[in-house]
Amino acid sequence: MTVDYTVCAADGHVLRTGSASTGEMAERMPEGDEFVILGHAPAGTRWSGDAWVDDDAVNMAFERSRARRRVDIAIGQFRRRHITVIDGQEGGYLSKEAEAKAYVAMDPEPADLADFPLLAAELGRATPTAPTPYQLAQLWLNMAAIWRPLFGATEALRLDANDAIQAAATKAEIDIGLANLTAQLDAL
Repeated sequence: MTVDYTVCAADGHVLRTGSASTGEMAERMPEGDEFVILGHAPAGTRWSGDAWVDDDAVNMAFERSRARRRVDIAIGQFRRRHITVIDGQEGGYLSKEAEAKAYVAMDPEPADLADFPLLAAELGRATPTAPTPYQLAQLWLNMAAIWRPLFGATEALRLDANDAIQAAATKAEIDIGLANLTAQLDAL
């Protein structure tokens, strides 16, 4: 009885195909990380562990994943130029903004900072960022007003770049999308 077979590398890529009798198959078993799948592999495919898959589709999925990671890195690097990046810092900025809004809305200004722990903490330093609670609150509000449009712009660029990556049919199209993102970030 003759059997068709495919020899694959450990990653599933086809190394060779052939036909042999069952006795010859026993003599031709690959060694090391190579393995045999009965039957001939369809052209342009590799073995995924349970089925033949389109090699180009697998490669594009990998390229898309890698490109999305590059988008996140580029956006993160851009944002780091404008904010302090440490765990929890975004929450701190949002808390400062909320506290600053509450403080400047009070008329008259409060006599103490008991209800404003973030203002109290920063003003209690040896070299405070601003001389008064009101000025510090205004500074925080101004920083939030500056940061919000920048965050919005970079978030739109991130989402658009990921959409372009998903729509790309080739690695070249992915590379064009990444180059466009770089140019757009440079223009901000």
